[in-house]
Parts: sequence; C-alpha cells; structure tokens
Amino acid sequence: MSQTQTEERPSALDDFVRMQSDSAGQVPMVVANAPSLDLVHGAQQVAVYRDEERVLQRLRVLAAGMGEQYFYRFPVRNRKTGKTDYIEGPSVKLANDLCRVYGNCEVDCRATDFGDSWLFHARFIDLETGYSLTRPFQARKSGGKIGGADDERRLDIAFQIGASKAIRNVVVNALQSFADFTFDEARQSLVDKIGRDVEGWRKRTAERIVKLVSLERVEASIGRKVAEWLVPDIARIIAMGKAISDGMASVDETFPPLKGATETPKEQLDQFAGQQQDKPSPPPDQPAHDPDTGEVDEREMVGTAFQDDIDAAVLREECVSNCLKIATDVRLDPDQRKERLTLVEPHWLDRLETPFVKQVMSTMAKVAENKMKPEKARQYLEALRP
Repeated sequence: MSQTQTEERPSALDDFVRMQSDSAGQVPMVVANAPSLDLVHGAQQVAVYRDEERVLQRLRVLAAGMGEQYFYRFPVRNRKTGKTDYIEGPSVKLANDLCRVYGNCEVDCRATDFGDSWLFHARFIDLETGYSLTRPFQARKSGGKIGGADDERRLDIAFQIGASKAIRNVVVNALQSFADFTFDEARQSLVDKIGRDVEGWRKRTAERIVKLVSLERVEASIGRKVAEWLVPDIARIIAMGKAISDGMASVDETFPPLKGATETPKEQLDQFAGQQQDKPSPPPDQPAHDPDTGEVDEREMVGTAFQDDIDAAVLREECVSNCLKIATDVRLDPDQRKERLTLVEPHWLDRLETPFVKQVMSTMAKVAENKMKPEKARQYLEALRP
C-alpha cells in the first residue's frame, strides 16, 4: 500500500463517522409500491369445472332464504323531470355469495388516496374462461355518515363502505345475468313471505322504521298511510331500510324531512298500534354505546332496526315454510329436493337453534321422499316450537 493511500484512509474513516453522527436519529423511509392489478392472464386449469345449471339452483335456494338481505332501494332526484326516482339493485351480501357459489373466480380491490377521496379499482377474474373486468369507484371521505363524532372512526367506516361498493359493482357487472336472476328471486321471495302475513309484516316494519324516522315521513314517501300499506309498499320500505344500513343512502335522502311535523315517532307508533297514551310502554331497545365516548353506535342502531327485523317465532315459521317449499317442488326429483335442503341448512343454522333446524331438515327429507304428507310435517314442527 502506498503512503498516499495510507494517509487518505484515516481521512475517509473520519468522514464516514461524521456522516453517521449527522444522521443519528433519522429513520430511513421505505417506499412500498402496491402490486399491480395484473394478477392473471388467460384461462387457468381448475380441479372442478363450473356447472352453471347447478349454480342457478343454489342461487335460487339462497335467494329464497335471504330475501330482503339481497337487495336495496334508495331515491334519486331526476333533474329533468323534477321528480324522485328509485334505484334498486343487488346488495353487497348478494355479490359475496354470488362469487362463492359461482366459484373458480377471484376478486381483488386496491385503493389510491387522493386527499379528499379514495379511488378504488376492483377487478373480477374468471379463472376458467380467462375473462377479467376492472371497474373504478370513487368514494368521498366526507360521505361517511356512520361513526358518531369520532372523525377517525367515520373515516374508517367510509373506507370500508367504499371498498364494499367497489367489489359489489365489479361482481354484478361481470356476472350480470346471474346477479339479475338472484336479485329477482330474492325480491319475489320477500313479496311471497310478506303476502302470507301482511298484517304482521306491516306492524313489524312500522315498529322498526320508527326507530330511524317518523312514520309521517315514511307515509309521505310511500304515498299511503301505514294502515293502507300493501305488500309491494312493505317490501319497498324494507329495501329502503337495507340501503340505509348498508350506507347506500342517508335517512334524510331516503325519507325527506317534512315541515311542520309535530308528533314524535313514538307517539305516532302508539297511535298506529292503538295503545293508550297513559298506559306504560316497555322501554325501547337501547343501541350500543361507545365505551370510550359514550356516544350511540349508529351501526348498532341501524342493525337493530333492519338486520333482525323478525323475531324468533317468525324465523321458525319462515324456516318451515321455505324448507317445505323445497321439499314439495314438483319440478325436482326426491334426490334433488334433498340436495337443496342440504344447501340451505347452513343458512338456517346461523339464524336458529341447531336442534330445531336439524329436526326440520330430517322431517323435510321425509316429505321430499314422499314418506310424509306436507300437512302432517307442518303440524309436527309447529308442536316443537317453544
């Protein structure tokens, strides 16, 4: 080593130590780029190929059980006519179940932050055919209505709602025929259920909608007094409540405020139910409160009003009726009926007590095999109810 190199080495080491001390306490920034949405190109080999007829059969069974959970309805202002139009469509739950039943597909969603809004890019990929579809969806951060006074919480909820809408949009566009079929089946199922007990559904719908808005505003939007609501009216109100619970629309957008309203929702409900004003009424269901701030959790309040809009007795009746409809479907042979009962069983196990559901399924299997008459089966199951 030369003398010049020996002299330069301590100087270089001093410069290195000085540089390290100047940068002490500074954390280097690592930039992580999101992976591209180009995940798959072309058709892929799969273990089990899709049977579209079977897919439609399974979707029909699910739609019969889910009913109002599979679609929404909310109002929009028509600027040309000055009137209010209504938009109906498949819900996020329908889109998620549709992908699961359709199978051999993939959905991916990525978000880009633009300061006052997010731009979501959702992509649907059919692994069997190689078909893919990408759709953008812009969500305003100021559009978050749920979360109380906690700004960060509202922001989190607004982000989740935006992602769900983006996924729902790309799925129902990529699988439009299947989505339309399931939507129509679910809407007809709800109308059929309401038609079997119009008075009961009318009362329950009024009791739950009044937790969000006055009956006067609902009557003005529907165009009929609560006692005159028809089956389509009740179905529309339930779907509008579903839109509110999914964050698709606000209460004021769905049921516009009226000027000069004097009655409180509770007073209107008492009048509708024919109750005496001096008669003590049971306390309303209390929505959950945030343990830190004490504020009402609006998500819990909306969920109380519409996610569990029928009590256990009505659910049991609904379970028996839907399963009986499957077990007596003349378009199917006994094996196909039993297969459909197997498909719908997990749905009812999530909503009702296991022993009752198991007894319903075993009884309906006998009906499907023509070993028991439907009337006898219904009477037997009704005797099992508490």
